[in-house]
Amino acid sequence: MSWQPFDLWEFQEEDITRFEDEEAILLAWEMGTGKSPAAMERDRRIRMRFDLGGKTLLVAPLGTHDKWAEWFREYTPLTVAVIDPKKRTELLRTPAHVYIVHWEVLRLLPSLRDIRWQHIIADECHKAKNHKTIQTKSLKKLRSDFRTGLSGTPATSKPQDFWSVLNWVKPKLFASRNRFLDEYVEKTEEMVQKGGKLISYPKYGGPKNEEQLLKLIQPFYSRHLKKEQCCEHHPEGVMPWLPDKTYDTIYVDLHPQQRKAYDQMADEMLAWIGAHEDEPVAAPVVISQLARLQQFALGYLTYDDNGNLTMAEPSAKLDALMELLDDNPEEQFLVYSQWKAPLFLLGRRLEKAGIPYATYIGNDSKGQRELNKQGFIDGKYRLLLGTIGAGGVGVDGLQTACKTVVFLDRTWSPADNHQAEDRLHRGGQRDVVQVIDIIAKNTVDLGRKQRLEQKWDWIKQLLGDKSTKEAP
Repeated sequence: MSWQPFDLWEFQEEDITRFEDEEAILLAWEMGTGKSPAAMERDRRIRMRFDLGGKTLLVAPLGTHDKWAEWFREYTPLTVAVIDPKKRTELLRTPAHVYIVHWEVLRLLPSLRDIRWQHIIADECHKAKNHKTIQTKSLKKLRSDFRTGLSGTPATSKPQDFWSVLNWVKPKLFASRNRFLDEYVEKTEEMVQKGGKLISYPKYGGPKNEEQLLKLIQPFYSRHLKKEQCCEHHPEGVMPWLPDKTYDTIYVDLHPQQRKAYDQMADEMLAWIGAHEDEPVAAPVVISQLARLQQFALGYLTYDDNGNLTMAEPSAKLDALMELLDDNPEEQFLVYSQWKAPLFLLGRRLEKAGIPYATYIGNDSKGQRELNKQGFIDGKYRLLLGTIGAGGVGVDGLQTACKTVVFLDRTWSPADNHQAEDRLHRGGQRDVVQVIDIIAKNTVDLGRKQRLEQKWDWIKQLLGDKSTKEAP
């Protein structure tokens, strides 16, 4: 088999050509703008110029492996090895041109460092944003001649996270994290009383000196947006023809049984805040507490004999979703939640109603997820139920079958939510994409505005504390 030509859009061709002499680049194109074929074309050109038989390491989310492998096998003569987490050492010995691994394998397979890779492609490279994790450190220890980073959100919600990604792309240029923070991130000192002493904590805010940073990274960095100006050459984005995305909200009142359980949990969290208000807001801890409250808004939660939470009926949100299905009997729906429990609860309702559905969650094997996705695309299933973690990143093809996505809840990461939305809003979509949030009144639900404001007063307002003056 010979190489099949990639049908690149003009902006893709221009960028890949511009970067031909760069050993490391970062394609920060918005989701759905074709980063994957562009990366494959860059890999082809590297091979043509240097070594056709060189080894490429593709680091990508687990749910995208089959699609990547399919693309390489369809468009290239290259042999591909997808590294199974359970047989990772054995498969690494398999002769191949392209080795596909998921991010977790980086820390589990140190022998990856023994290979001098011709090209490393890091798909969703914002997963390397935390410079302290073993996963990120393992990525940076890999040796390669060329590197290509792909991410629609390389800095996610914190500008300080951008440093770690840039440090992987250009380690010499961005060697010092402290220098990067001083030059490009707003910083204030926050005084907090702890143990009778005033302690100073650095608090990072928004970006600064953006034009200076963009000028510095311009030789190896490219940013494109679908329908908004991203540069002087694309005043309406690179896909002005793409249909729009609209947002709708369905508000529900919790069932009395749910409300009682939710209010009790909210009171417990307010008491917890009262015991920690003299400390800085620890985002992971707060998110964990707020996430628990979100679950109480999804269904009726109780503790089993082992102290684990179980979710059962009633569920006001699922009532609203079932009504939405009744009102749109010919429509296919993509449904997201952070958790599997509400999706299982919904699945039981759908079975009872005789509505065909499939899941895209961590419990499903890779093969089963692909079968479920294809069945949805082919019209076999009316609904595809996915967790934001498993089905929100790297899943392509849904846009050809569906135009409506429903969120039963959202994560506290705007980047993750946006990724999930854009499973439908990408090339191949012919209709206006409708994004629907089902929000429970007087709860922590904020829908697409979900984000964490790291202030105790804001969190108390979110919980309905009557002592605070303003609602969030």
